[in-house]
Amino acid sequence: MIDYLKNNNDTILEVKNITKTYSKNDDEFKALEDISFSVKKGEFFGIVGESGSGKSTLAKQITRLEKPTEGQIILKNKDITNLKGRELRKIYEDIQMVFQDPVGCFDPRMKIGKSIDELLKNNKVSKEDRKTKINELLNLVGLEEQCADKYPSELSGGQCQRAAIAKALSVDPTILVCDEVTSALDVSIQGQIISLLNELKKKNDITYLFICHDLALVELLCDRIIVLNKGSIVEAGLAKEVIDNPMHPYTKLLVDSIFPIGDIDWKIPDISIEEGAIPHSGCKFYSRCNLKSDECLKSSPKLKKINDNHFVACYN
Repeated sequence: MIDYLKNNNDTILEVKNITKTYSKNDDEFKALEDISFSVKKGEFFGIVGESGSGKSTLAKQITRLEKPTEGQIILKNKDITNLKGRELRKIYEDIQMVFQDPVGCFDPRMKIGKSIDELLKNNKVSKEDRKTKINELLNLVGLEEQCADKYPSELSGGQCQRAAIAKALSVDPTILVCDEVTSALDVSIQGQIISLLNELKKKNDITYLFICHDLALVELLCDRIIVLNKGSIVEAGLAKEVIDNPMHPYTKLLVDSIFPIGDIDWKIPDISIEEGAIPHSGCKFYSRCNLKSDECLKSSPKLKKINDNHFVACYN
């Protein structure tokens, strides 16, 4: 692995050469290919890309909701890639996921307090302490205690997202994976959720994996990021460095779509080659790139070091 991916004393999560392949009717689709990075304790780590870039698939591998086809997931110096049963369930004391659709993470027939109570019960919290803990969690995320007696459908989108965060926090995780947690919310509610995440980071020393397509939000929140295109990392480094000075044509396209300044000279070129006709070994961005060359068809570029805080996978 290149320098920025190396382990250090503060590393809490390592993703090593993760590949995920799905098979259907003898056809194979590689959703992730050779993904590697590390996350430091207390870090706000961003995973960026368009819809279909592999962000949520990567989150499922990291949280072991799915098993990677190849590679390793190392959580707190323990390889969790092949864990099963009780050993696998135990990792959720350390890592939890908050989904884009907060309502979907609750049983619609179960009240909010009962949903959280089930997790606490499974985590061996005594019956006497569970009600107090539920109230503390709701207060922590800015909800009134009465919300415990409501069904998910009775809460607003913002309230339900707060409740989902409270549920994830019930096991005192060290890592919180946030998958597009603000994208379905109104702008004013988005701000409240972001403020909440920042407050929780300070209070609970939580490490975040923040999956998002909004680069303005990513630049505001994240320490470091990786940029995914069709399941591969095309750029990585400090969030501000990558967003203020994007080097990969795909990252430039994402940045220009969020931060248009004057006359943008970046245009998506006419596709001169069908996407499906690109050799598997070639660059996955070839058909959309205005910097493409013959070399891009021969092999997929690997991440190379621009400086200590910036890496890019591009020949040109």
